[in-house]
Amino acid sequence: MCVRAGVSCQARDAVNAPRRKKRAAARRQTGRPRHAVAGSDRPYENHGASSSAVGFAVNVFGQRATLYSNDRTGIPGRASPQPNARAEWTLEKLSIPPPAVLEAALQAYFDHMHWFICIFHEPEFMQCVTPLLRQSTWNERSRGRVIAALTVAALGLQCVVQDSRWPGHSLLASFSLQAASLRDDLIAEVRLHVLELMDECSLETVHVSLLLGTYYIFHGSPGLAWNMLGVSVRSAYALSMHCSAPGTPGGRRPDPILSQVYRRTWNHITVADTYSAMIYGRPASLDAAFCHLHEMAELDDTRLPPTVSRLLQDPTANRLMFHTQKYRLYEIIRTALNRFRLINLQTPVSPDSFASLVDAIADSRASLDNWKTQLSPILKGQYWREHPAFVPTANENGPLSPEARAFRHLFLQSQILQLTYDSAVLFINRPLLEYQARPEFRAVVAEHLPAIRLSMDLSLKAALRVSRVSPAHHESELSLAFVLMNFFTAGVILCLAPTSWPFSKAANEAKDGILRIIRASRNLRSRNKIAKHTEQLLTRLLKLSLRQELENALNSNNSESASDTNPREQDQVPSQHASPLQQSPRPAPTESCSSSTLKGYPGSSSADPLAQPAGDVPFPMTDMPAGDLDIEPLGEAGNLNSGLEISESGCYHQIDSYMDETMGAFGEMLFNLIPNDPYSAWNWGNNFR
Repeated sequence: MCVRAGVSCQARDAVNAPRRKKRAAARRQTGRPRHAVAGSDRPYENHGASSSAVGFAVNVFGQRATLYSNDRTGIPGRASPQPNARAEWTLEKLSIPPPAVLEAALQAYFDHMHWFICIFHEPEFMQCVTPLLRQSTWNERSRGRVIAALTVAALGLQCVVQDSRWPGHSLLASFSLQAASLRDDLIAEVRLHVLELMDECSLETVHVSLLLGTYYIFHGSPGLAWNMLGVSVRSAYALSMHCSAPGTPGGRRPDPILSQVYRRTWNHITVADTYSAMIYGRPASLDAAFCHLHEMAELDDTRLPPTVSRLLQDPTANRLMFHTQKYRLYEIIRTALNRFRLINLQTPVSPDSFASLVDAIADSRASLDNWKTQLSPILKGQYWREHPAFVPTANENGPLSPEARAFRHLFLQSQILQLTYDSAVLFINRPLLEYQARPEFRAVVAEHLPAIRLSMDLSLKAALRVSRVSPAHHESELSLAFVLMNFFTAGVILCLAPTSWPFSKAANEAKDGILRIIRASRNLRSRNKIAKHTEQLLTRLLKLSLRQELENALNSNNSESASDTNPREQDQVPSQHASPLQQSPRPAPTESCSSSTLKGYPGSSSADPLAQPAGDVPFPMTDMPAGDLDIEPLGEAGNLNSGLEISESGCYHQIDSYMDETMGAFGEMLFNLIPNDPYSAWNWGNNFR
């Protein structure tokens, strides 16, 4: 009868409910925030290349082919698409903390993490979960919202657990609680409900898996982080977040806030998926066809206070600028990542693959340059240097006013955006600093020498900028882990300069940058595992780099003296240098050696780099003629450490091999990656294979 009448079926107890109770239920439903409601309030229809098993039947025979009006995305065998609204549940191991404590933890999240990862609408979220936090039992429909609130509270505590200035510590102490133990208890309770959330496949499923993956990627379990981020991708697909066309089941008009929350969440999924693919060295989970940015509309929570807008003298400034530009930047990174994998580089590299790599890197550089032209001045470091009055102090005491909070978040966003750009520069140019080619391919590779020089120069400049970022402003932010991750990569790149240009201005600036990174990491090593590993590994790598710098300089002087006493031998033997200025003797040309040694191949360059004094070489050196600079960033063959394994060919460079060991150790320490995995992002000279 319901099908014939064109209405949806209702349970008998709902139909026979007293009219007064139905009115009260309707009022509660109307007043309830909708942004976290699962199931029927999904803002997008399911779209894609194909339909589900049940959806196919509905498309052919109409709605009568399914038992439930919103079950078009399922498969046969599911008992019910919705949880039982009348069933109650409680926390399994944790007693619900006092509401004041949870609200303080939630506020810590929105103060210290929401500016970095935007997946919620703060006013709507707080309005939705605050009443639930005053209960100890809930119905099944509320499970997702409660677990999401506990997850958000746990990450808020993670941000401030080491911040003695956070006023919430005294509040927790009044209830005999500690931030660290409460964080661990909240995470443990959330883990007990993950399977139920996965079965619901609601918006909260995506949020909880995203936040858990973000937490574990930096704090504790990298394997779980990888899998939880994968859950967020699949759940988002099930909710049709990848589809930008609005629409809801039944033809209802979508809720504007809910629609924007979906867009914000999907955009961050693309960022998290790309970032995890970068650091794990694994293929991305998202389909490239659906990775485009979903444009976000300005809402009440994205508007800046009027005073801030007036002082910035930019009426278009809002809190979405950073997130929009960050998403577009990760689109460039994702495109480069996909192209690098399609090239399928091998070691040693073939001429065709190397030419394809050079083209891919050039296209990515052009995209980065175009991205910079569209950047708002407020998100550039130069703006804050010209307006020091707007820069917040690193150690703020007490609660901030809305204006001070807005300035602080804008300043942090400008720093993180610059850091993300520099990490993109390092990621895109890194392959040209790692390649090896056989001697017979040197003539072909020599044609791309300007591209190699440019990659080295851009990488060193980006690494120096990263080394100048002060982590003091990020000590109570989730972004601290992101800063420290980039510190390690920048430190490895900077270790190339001393071995390439011994005792030059470029080498001295690079060593200063490495020391800044090591000092900053040492100050944080007792509070952050990434800082501890960065300090340990970069200290070892710097010692090896300094030793290699001295050896390269001495070998260069010996080579110069020998050539002065025996000029005939100089004409017979190709020039062999370990850097653009100095280089130690190299293996016999019959062996497979690094293709960045181009000076020894006839026709690659005619100028003698020893004609330039080492101490007078400027940094950067992109303006030098092609014949005056031979990029050879890596040291000579041999073994600096008897326990260090070198390639069977014996011609891999010393610092190159130790960089491979250092990067691999970092990946094993933080991400439990398989040693010597050719697809790992933490294998120098081996990724992109």
